[in-house]
Amino acid sequence: VGTPWSEVIKDNSRGQNLEILLKVCDAIGFAHDRGVVHRDIKPENIMLGDFGVVMVMDWGLALPTASYDKFNSIAATSSVGGTPSFMAPEMMTGPIDRIGVASDVYLLGATLFKLVTGFAPHKGRTVKECLQSVRRNTIREVTESDKGELLDIAMKAMRTKPDDRHPDVASFQKEIRAYREHAESVSLTARATDELTRGQCE
Repeated sequence: VGTPWSEVIKDNSRGQNLEILLKVCDAIGFAHDRGVVHRDIKPENIMLGDFGVVMVMDWGLALPTASYDKFNSIAATSSVGGTPSFMAPEMMTGPIDRIGVASDVYLLGATLFKLVTGFAPHKGRTVKECLQSVRRNTIREVTESDKGELLDIAMKAMRTKPDDRHPDVASFQKEIRAYREHAESVSLTARATDELTRGQCE
């Protein structure tokens, strides 16, 4: 029971959406710690409940890793899968053993990209074209107004080579929190300057 994040993402402030994303990161980080990779992180799969509850849904594509405590007792899928407009390159090209924590980091970066720009990173007139963009890791063009520190964090998370991305979810979160602290500091400085100017005029 709740509201899909995708239904309210455009109405939320950037601060509200970042808070939701950080909670999503908490859930995904917990899953990684237990040896599970989600593989299909996107706003449509995030449910918002009452009192600030954020739930990560749809674990149908999830993959167990060797550190999963019941790894030998379940049959993992051998196929690639995910949502083309958000997917990391290795999720499309395979093989399946290349998909891991770094793939989820990419998906979190793709979600952040959507928060900043309003669009998923990969596009195409058809699913085939979109998958070609995934294969080449072609990221859609952004406007000048979208560029900045937050978009840089998303682009780092979406680098083509998994080893070039944030090493884990916690590192991705740390950069977002640093951005928020920096943005708040700038906002406070601007407000203080404005109040000082108005005080001098009066």
